[in-house]
Amino acid sequence: MLAVDGQRELQLLAREQGMRLVVAFGSSVTSSSKPNDLDLALLPGEGWLESPPPDLWTSWARELKRGDLDLIWLPSANWQLARQVALHGIPIYEARDGLWREAQVSLLLRASDSEMWRSRERRYLARVIKRSVDVDNEQVVRKAIQLGQYLHDLEGVMQAGQASFES
Repeated sequence: MLAVDGQRELQLLAREQGMRLVVAFGSSVTSSSKPNDLDLALLPGEGWLESPPPDLWTSWARELKRGDLDLIWLPSANWQLARQVALHGIPIYEARDGLWREAQVSLLLRASDSEMWRSRERRYLARVIKRSVDVDNEQVVRKAIQLGQYLHDLEGVMQAGQASFES
């Protein structure tokens, strides 16, 4: 495990707040000189929401006495951050042995799952750059007409709904 200033306090805080895993990453683990900040990826335990509570950063910064703290919520982190954490992160706190290895596998699978979409996006951007994107104008017009008809039909439904609501 990586030694960081206040590591014991960080581990206690993680345990108290119900975190399953806290991983240091970024300049705090890759920089040979003094790191710019402390980047931590958090994997919450049961009962946490998909996104962190708004006051999480301020409470952790206050408890750890660090204004240079960057927190990443692993359940909603994008695939790039997930990959970076999995490949270069160092666990600071694990609720149980082996959790870090399980998390690494899960994070790398998330990154690999995005490969199909990243590949399609690269091919599309290459076509756009070469200006060879084919658009079926007739189909676009047909879909626009269908959308207009749908919106017109929906307007009648909305008026009937409003009339029954007002009565």
